[in-house]
Amino acid sequence: MMKPTLVVLAAGLGSRFGGLKQTVGFGPRGETLLDYSVFDAVRAGFGKVVFVIRREFSEAFQREVTSKFERFVAVQCVFQEMGDLPAGANANGAVMAAGAAEVRRYITEQRLERPAIIGHSMGGQVGLRVAADAGARVGRVMVVDSSPFFPALISPQ
Repeated sequence: MMKPTLVVLAAGLGSRFGGLKQTVGFGPRGETLLDYSVFDAVRAGFGKVVFVIRREFSEAFQREVTSKFERFVAVQCVFQEMGDLPAGANANGAVMAAGAAEVRRYITEQRLERPAIIGHSMGGQVGLRVAADAGARVGRVMVVDSSPFFPALISPQ
């Protein structure tokens, strides 16, 4: 049996936070939220972690985040590149459905079997949308601190 894959939606810019929140430590020894997430995933038997990030901070992310995990688990970064697409259905602000569709496309394209998805902030809402649309093709979803985006679920306009 193939080991499960963890998909981490980590493309947020941290504009409200004031920086790259994915790399900020808060644990007793400076651990980040991603450190805890990946540690628990490896301990639970996950064989691969895929981080969905933005190209603009990929160098810092790979230096500060993924380099810590590569000796314990297969790690891959893929880029959220919505800026390269022409304005379409998301031109008026509704971006969640398009983002979720891209994550579902990636899951299908890579033949991931029931991946777990972790999303922080707006990524949490995208993760929920992916799970709702993909049904049994997604294993589990963990949503972290996405309360500012809950109204978008109720009224996406």
